[in-house]
Amino acid sequence: MPKYAGRKAVVLGGATGLGLVISKRLVEGGADVLVTGGPGADLGAAAAEVGSCAHVVRCDPADPAAVEALAPVVEARLGRVDLLVVLTSAGCGDPAFNSVAPADRCRPTRTP
Repeated sequence: MPKYAGRKAVVLGGATGLGLVISKRLVEGGADVLVTGGPGADLGAAAAEVGSCAHVVRCDPADPAAVEALAPVVEARLGRVDLLVVLTSAGCGDPAFNSVAPADRCRPTRTP
């Protein structure tokens, strides 16, 4: 049985780069995946590369309204989320982001 069979995953920033690689591996492992891509991402190319078990949608992670609007899309397409991968640099140009010490930005977060 594939490693992620029956799992539902969301990959924010999954249409390009490392996120695309992770999205492909999750699909290859049997997961049902919802992949998001920001304004510059080629969603058609991402959908073709990731495969038919993925839902690819546009979501600008720097736009709070777009992120909030993503929740009902995730619920409608996946029903639940078992895995969440966040690969985005949204907000990195914001002075508030740069006022945080690099060690604090990289601190591991424990989740249940």
